[in-house]
Amino acid sequence: MKDKNFRMTKKRKIIYNLLQNTDRPLTAVEIFSILKDKNEDIWLSTIYRTLELFKNEGIIVQTEIPGSEISHYFFTDESHKHYGVCMNCQKVISITDCPLDSYKPSLSDSDFQIIDHRFTVYGYCSNCNKNK
Repeated sequence: MKDKNFRMTKKRKIIYNLLQNTDRPLTAVEIFSILKDKNEDIWLSTIYRTLELFKNEGIIVQTEIPGSEISHYFFTDESHKHYGVCMNCQKVISITDCPLDSYKPSLSDSDFQIIDHRFTVYGYCSNCNKNK
């Protein structure tokens, strides 16, 4: 874990571990539901405050998914991740490889160094595709 400028309480540690060990971005409500199913006693407001703190500390990234007004959060680590998003049900599916591994963008500033990027594709999951 990065050096932190805050105290890691029990509740924060629970949220941290959940985000660190998930394979897709989660909403605050999804985090609440998962923790409730695990019989963790935590308030939704605590989750929102913790997510804001983690975002400000650079521990997680907040992203919006088109078609949804709800923010999703995912843990940042040395390996970056990419996702596919269903435009019908907003299901988020992990992409196993990075498209930039074989793509070198042409930038007008030849000294520009890319340090991070986001790649999300949009379509319909197998369940929503069947229901069309």
